[in-house]
Amino acid sequence: IGGQCDCKRHVSGRQCLRCQDGFYDLQALDPDGCRPCNCNPSGTMDGDITCHQNSGQCLCKANVI
Repeated sequence: IGGQCDCKRHVSGRQCLRCQDGFYDLQALDPDGCRPCNCNPSGTMDGDITCHQNSGQCLCKANVI
């Protein structure tokens, strides 16, 4: 069993394979690893500012894009 890798600032997981909540688009050349989500809490379900790990799509309320 291996240990925990030393992840970039906005990356998590034992092997640093996913973005932290509130971040998306894991890229090796990004110094922080991932970009921040750009979700407006007023237009998201339950004020959630997290987004899809790959696309950055926010979970919008009905009739909000």
